[in-house]
Amino acid sequence: VFDQRVALGDPKGGPVEVVGRCSLCQNPYDELDPKFVCTVCRDPVLVCPSCQEKDLYKEWYCKDHSALRGIYFTYLNRFSRPELKRQIDALNTMLTGLLNCGGKQAKQHKNRRRTLRRQIEKIEKRIAAVKKEAETKEAMANNTECREDCSVARHVGSSGAEACGTGSATPSIASSRPPCRTCNRLDCDGRCWGFWAGKSRPWKRRKPTTNSDKNEENTSTEEEVKR
Repeated sequence: VFDQRVALGDPKGGPVEVVGRCSLCQNPYDELDPKFVCTVCRDPVLVCPSCQEKDLYKEWYCKDHSALRGIYFTYLNRFSRPELKRQIDALNTMLTGLLNCGGKQAKQHKNRRRTLRRQIEKIEKRIAAVKKEAETKEAMANNTECREDCSVARHVGSSGAEACGTGSATPSIASSRPPCRTCNRLDCDGRCWGFWAGKSRPWKRRKPTTNSDKNEENTSTEEEVKR
């Protein structure tokens, strides 16, 4: 059912058949959770409790995007430059294969090619940022004053601790789970979208436009034109 109950059991109390399967281990499982959505398209994904604990990156993939597992990630600040380059190489290989398709398949894969290109551009920007961070750390390590006093805010502002090496601009993969894929909040339990959210969405709803609002907009526009 399309509400927070998700599914209904047998009203007579009979055995309930599990019709779904975990997207990772393929074991029977059919309990939807708003936290588990495809990192590419944000479609709901079935992930059993066992796989939830085992998965290292905590990013999930639907059936259509399962081929991108391990090479497509929304949150890139957990990866080093070699890992990011490996992802780019794999994505470019996949993109080349799609470009070599002809006829109807070329049209069918148009959106997929666009998705790959956007991810490649995103990774390239992240690699440039990681390179810049490394250069900043090296410069700060060569600064005697910075080594003696790591409160380097006077040098690089609030990011001084990261630049000097006491902080970490790139957290380890296992340090924490990534933020919510929908609202981008770390403290979100996933119930910020769909029927799980109800009226408690973290973002503001757009108020319906009334006739009085339209009249006020027209009046303000006329005043601006007169000015």
